[in-house]
Amino acid sequence: MIKFKWETEFKQTEIGEVPREWGVKNLKETTEINKTPQGHFGEKANFIRMEDIPTDGVYPSFVAVDVKEIRSGIEVLPNSILLAKITPSFEHGKMCIVPNINEVRWFATTEVFSLVPKGQNSLFFFFYLLKHPILREPLEWSMSGTSGRQRVQLSALKTLPILLPPPLEQSRIATVLSWFDDLIENKKRQNEILEKTAMAIFKSWFVDFEPFKDEEFVYSEELGKEIPKGWEVEELKEIANIIRGVSFNQRESSFEHFPNSVPILRANNIKKHMIIDFSNIMFIPTSKISKEKYLQERDLVMIASNGNPKLVGNRNSAS
Repeated sequence: MIKFKWETEFKQTEIGEVPREWGVKNLKETTEINKTPQGHFGEKANFIRMEDIPTDGVYPSFVAVDVKEIRSGIEVLPNSILLAKITPSFEHGKMCIVPNINEVRWFATTEVFSLVPKGQNSLFFFFYLLKHPILREPLEWSMSGTSGRQRVQLSALKTLPILLPPPLEQSRIATVLSWFDDLIENKKRQNEILEKTAMAIFKSWFVDFEPFKDEEFVYSEELGKEIPKGWEVEELKEIANIIRGVSFNQRESSFEHFPNSVPILRANNIKKHMIIDFSNIMFIPTSKISKEKYLQERDLVMIASNGNPKLVGNRNSAS
């Protein structure tokens, strides 16, 4: 059984009070960033694209490629962390660990940073650490470039202050967090099954009209098909108020609550399977939000960024 040590002695650091045995270092002191593998040969490799990197998992998908076919990519080491550096992928929390599979050669998109922990530092501890919103916030402020394609600056990544427990404690923390990841993954599989079941029932009732097959049908010009008699066809705007979410400037927001602020849902808070992720909620001034844009119970929230619509149970961007 893993036990955490109860810390009783603390010291003051540049980021505040921390346990006496813990340290604070810049990321470049604890990891090798964009390290190029040496002595790797072979014509075949696995390639990790941005769409292969999960937002709520540990390991990526990948495609098998011929090395000669790679026109734009970086070679990365197994057991390294890939961190998206370009919006919106960075803001969506895209990170993964490159697995070590039989000495397979790995390449990845140029839109990521590659990090390899130094010495005895725990790979999984750093993975979970870099997913935390408090560490990602200063990286967001460092972004530069055109709207929609802003990049995290390498200098900001290298100088990012890291709270560093001793290696053994890092491993203990990472083990507990990985247990929670396993529980979340099991819940996600259950949700997928329930969602497929719900969609099958919906299709049976409202697309194929199977429960009404013995009733009278009439032809609908709008849908171009027959529907049960007495049913109506309306445009969405006729039966619901469609309200656009809140626009705000990054400089006006914070991951911490401040006076006269309100939490706001962003696109990366909306996950698959109608789940809202509250782990990286941001706050904006209440003055930015008009009365009708506040979320109400039983509202629906829908986003449609990058051609990837998602729907959850509430209405717009702020609550």
